[in-house]
Amino acid sequence: MTSILLLALFAQPQPVVAESEFGEPVTVNEVLITDAAIKRHIIYGPCRPALEWRRIDALLQYEIGRRKEAGESVEGLNPNDEDFQRTYDKKIAEFKERFPTLELEAEIRRAYRNLDWYRRELRMDIVFDNTYIPDNQELWPAITFEALRAEAGDILIDDFKQSYERRSNFYATELASWEEAKATYPDRVKAYEAELAEWERKRDAGEEIAEQPSRPEEPGDEPEFPQEDAMYRSILRQMVRDMLFKTAETKTSIDGLPDEIVMTLDINGDGEVDHTWRTDELWDDVKDTVSEKEISDAKHFLAKMESARQRMAGEEFLLTHEEARTIFESNEGGAGFQSAQFNIGMVAVGNHQFPSVESYGDYFRVLESHRKRVTPLIESPEEGGIAQPLREHLVRANQIMGLGKVDCEVLLVSAFDFPSNKWVENGWETSKEQAAWIKEEIEKNNQNYAEYRRLRMEAAAAGEELDPNSIPQAMDPHDFWSLLLDEYCGYWDPPQPEKGRPGSAVGYKMKGRFGERYRNDLQGMIGESPFHQFVRGFSITDYVFFEQQIGTVAGPFKGPHGYYLTKVMRRMPPTRPLNIGDDRHVGLLRDDYVPFSLIGYCEEAFQSADVKGI
Repeated sequence: MTSILLLALFAQPQPVVAESEFGEPVTVNEVLITDAAIKRHIIYGPCRPALEWRRIDALLQYEIGRRKEAGESVEGLNPNDEDFQRTYDKKIAEFKERFPTLELEAEIRRAYRNLDWYRRELRMDIVFDNTYIPDNQELWPAITFEALRAEAGDILIDDFKQSYERRSNFYATELASWEEAKATYPDRVKAYEAELAEWERKRDAGEEIAEQPSRPEEPGDEPEFPQEDAMYRSILRQMVRDMLFKTAETKTSIDGLPDEIVMTLDINGDGEVDHTWRTDELWDDVKDTVSEKEISDAKHFLAKMESARQRMAGEEFLLTHEEARTIFESNEGGAGFQSAQFNIGMVAVGNHQFPSVESYGDYFRVLESHRKRVTPLIESPEEGGIAQPLREHLVRANQIMGLGKVDCEVLLVSAFDFPSNKWVENGWETSKEQAAWIKEEIEKNNQNYAEYRRLRMEAAAAGEELDPNSIPQAMDPHDFWSLLLDEYCGYWDPPQPEKGRPGSAVGYKMKGRFGERYRNDLQGMIGESPFHQFVRGFSITDYVFFEQQIGTVAGPFKGPHGYYLTKVMRRMPPTRPLNIGDDRHVGLLRDDYVPFSLIGYCEEAFQSADVKGI
């Protein structure tokens, strides 16, 4: 009896007495979401580069230290400050030359969060290349060969060797064999010739006006013949890093680390932890780059996870961590947990756009628990056909998997300054007010235009001319909407480079004029993701794709970057609908139903819980 009483006591939520760096502490039915959990979620997600920099740097320093102990030379692996600055200045100059209209600091923040992070990552890339992928293949360590062979046999190795030999010969003859160079490096020669011609033009112009006190254009240093594609080098670098990660043992929250520890690293797999990075240590490094929106998103996700787990535990179908982990590994063919973590990360962070593999790990336990609950409800009935939940879900699934389309336009009144890559001060309030005003103007114009048409029809029926003073001020509704898109839509497309090969325009927002889109494509265009839909429990994409009436303007809806107004032009039916007589199609239908139905289940749990601090 005493044991039962103790279990009952500890099963009850205890009053929370806590303070938080982030305002009111976040609690779900009096269960505290710790500051460490919030910090770690952000570190694993948007601030991941700070964590990965430490992991890669630790592996690098270990290798350099090993070579020293073995008596090998490590000279030149780490560039001196002067050489590094020269590389840094060159990259900055190249970027400014290609994108003169972009804000440099904004683009560095977009890619690296701040300038210091970019500088340290650039230095680390140089050290990494010097250590593992130097130009001379004779200096490659064994793991580099192993990594490239694992990806493509000897193809990449032979290609790199031939490229190095051709490059060496090319420079050794001081560009003597220009015809051979054109055949070997057509793209690089073309770019070099264009750059050289521009330099010569500036040089010649400068000589002609040398007597003048100021010169409008400085030619600078004579351009050098370009090296191999930086993207190619980056791909090789990542291959080697992935191999290094496989030889080491990394642990994160997925492996059961407490909130206070963000990662541990056993470099040589001997069972001894070589590095432990604590959450507060990383937070001190990243906190100045973190936005209020990122903190809010972290709180919301963690609170939703907690409310879902509590509901599932109460309904007695929540999987244990061990059960979820077993399923996690089995889904990847028993390849081992670290391999499974890497592979499933391609889906979690790529397709579903979760902030991190770790956040997907939290979600995965809830997803598989929900699958356990609903599986009996969606099995095929004995009398044939498909279960009722699947029958109800079929219309939605057909539109997505059957490749239906919608032609829509979206007006984002943005709380985010995309060109400057920062949130606007009081942007959410301003966005909400402006979106509401735009919607009012649309409705007012619609009413005026309807009145104008009524008066015109009445005048025509009576054979009379309309009195200009009696005509309400109005525009054709579509023309008015188009005018508003041009004036107020906050979607932004980056400019094409002014030098070098053009970038892809796929995914350009075109001021919200998206055209015909599949559902999943539309989700990305709007700026949502499966993760965003799960956390917020609502999808602008789905409302537009499935519910909104054609020809109407709906909203404002609160979304990832502000408030949104939407207009549907037309819908196209699915061209390849599911066949419920095909077991494979029924399997796809079940697989789609489980995560979709989980969204509503978790939102109900969240709304019914006593959630504070959000």
